[in-house]
Amino acid sequence: NWTGGIIGGRSTLSIVNYLKILGSSMSIRYDLTLWIHSTATLYWFCGNISLANSANIIIDGNLTINTIYCLETPSIGESILLQSSDNESIILSTEQGRLYDSYYDSIT
Repeated sequence: NWTGGIIGGRSTLSIVNYLKILGSSMSIRYDLTLWIHSTATLYWFCGNISLANSANIIIDGNLTINTIYCLETPSIGESILLQSSDNESIILSTEQGRLYDSYYDSIT
């Protein structure tokens, strides 16, 4: 189960069985690839997932989304796009000036 927080590092996190996402806010960053293998299922129940600093998700298996019990509609995307003017959460931040695979988080 992933119930919130930051997962990051220049690596690949391989899921071969299942991963349940049910936290309030999650962040994938620092060039990490979350790989859901063809034999695995990603269950997404609640919480926003932000991607920063060249992080990405590969889903070769199944993605099951069941957000019926969430108070708000969950979102997934680049952290800079999920930010609002009243939310300065560390989960939604990016590491300015860090370059991973010729990729910067920015809107130009």
